[in-house]
Amino acid sequence: MSGRTARRLHRAAEAGDAEAQLTLGRAYITADGVAQDFAEAVRWLSAAVAQGNANAKCTLAMMHLSGQGAARDAGRAAELFREAAGAGAAVAQGYLGVMHMRGDAVRQSDAEAVRWLRASAGQGFPEAQFHLGCMLDAGRGCAQDRREAELWHGRAARQGYADAQLRLAEMLLDRATARRDVRRAVHWLKLSARGGNAVAQERLGLLHQQGSGVRRSARLALRWFRRAAEQEQPGAMRMVGDHLRAGKGVRKHPYRAAVFYSAAVEAGCADAREPLRSLCAELPRERASRAKQGGRDMQRRIRAERVAAGAVPPPP
Repeated sequence: MSGRTARRLHRAAEAGDAEAQLTLGRAYITADGVAQDFAEAVRWLSAAVAQGNANAKCTLAMMHLSGQGAARDAGRAAELFREAAGAGAAVAQGYLGVMHMRGDAVRQSDAEAVRWLRASAGQGFPEAQFHLGCMLDAGRGCAQDRREAELWHGRAARQGYADAQLRLAEMLLDRATARRDVRRAVHWLKLSARGGNAVAQERLGLLHQQGSGVRRSARLALRWFRRAAEQEQPGAMRMVGDHLRAGKGVRKHPYRAAVFYSAAVEAGCADAREPLRSLCAELPRERASRAKQGGRDMQRRIRAERVAAGAVPPPP
């Protein structure tokens, strides 16, 4: 927003306009027209919450849940979500459903989770539609109904929700009763991968490697494995190492292969230990040692970048 709009918003917020307080609070979070200031965000959101604004309750709850800009307090987040959910806020209903599903600061209850997820999903919140689909698929808190699960995953997928696109693709591939199911699965898998889902990127790499439903191409497989590896996907790191070692889709590079194997081991891929050991036995000792350290450094860099981006929580 422009500086003039921000000043007008400040005046309205100071005068007690709850919607202005909500908008200003969010602006301080995103640095929209004002300098980012989480303390100011909490101040204005709290003012709107005091007036009963459901959307402000939801936004402040998310800050408490993530610990971004406010003390991490899942209990306070649940309290705010419940108040906003009771007022019909779809996002709050969805988050409250997920908290009941996981037992995070509230009583674990699949039935309560499904109740709130249905309320939110019915209002079109894609995250709730995805989680409701998962509950229906597993028969948690409700009768198992894979047809309805696929319906909700489809609705979330069409809104661009990458996790739902992946799950829908997996359901179609598992079913695979007709060629059209494979084509549809690949369509959703590509959308999920392009949307940044690391599991979908790795899965798409495997399909290109096998030539299953897509053109067989070591080069395209490697491209997707690399993208997944940059999101700390251990299996993808190992696959990049395999391609570099064998020269599949790229020039052979044993040293770089060892680096990726080492990063995969550091990220938790036990299957990369043996190829790392055997490849390092072929390299000069000093070079093998540098490759192992390079892999550890790579994994730590990727983790630090993901923590900074909010993709994973910081270490305790």
